[in-house]
Amino acid sequence: MKKVKLDLSDKKGFDQLIRRKNISFENVESDVRNILKEVKTRGISAVINYSKKYDGFSGSSANIKVSQDEIESATKNITQEIRAAIDIAYRNIKKFHEKQLPTNYETEITKGIVCGRKFTQIENVGLYIPGGTAPLPSTVVMLAIPAKLAGCDTFFNHLINIFNALPDHQVPFGFQKPLVML
Repeated sequence: MKKVKLDLSDKKGFDQLIRRKNISFENVESDVRNILKEVKTRGISAVINYSKKYDGFSGSSANIKVSQDEIESATKNITQEIRAAIDIAYRNIKKFHEKQLPTNYETEITKGIVCGRKFTQIENVGLYIPGGTAPLPSTVVMLAIPAKLAGCDTFFNHLINIFNALPDHQVPFGFQKPLVML
């Protein structure tokens, strides 16, 4: 966090402080379309290339998936207090999102004419877990629970590679790497 001593008598300095950075979104849509097209045609190799380009990923397809051993190790390394907090959050988020589940229905509006609504789940879902300096396990929970309730069976998590780049003693804010793998 950047701390700034505000001097209200310095109008130019104040204006400069509150001015937002101008970001051009002109090419974003076409860039995203190109990325999606490339991922569709080249698969995991395109994902790895873009992860290297944008996230600093330094691995390969051999280490892109979290192994069962890593998940089990992560589960063992979470304190009971943190695990209890995650469990409470899980129950609360699940209870809330269960109320949002749509229901299928049909009605005969005229003799022989039936109208209705049918909801079908998405088989696979990608979850983007922002990392930066303060990755949050709550993001995983808040994204995965509604998807699971909606019937999605397969999750692909993308986590910015900051964890692999930093030794444990340098992980910001004392964040525990295993939290997002639960």
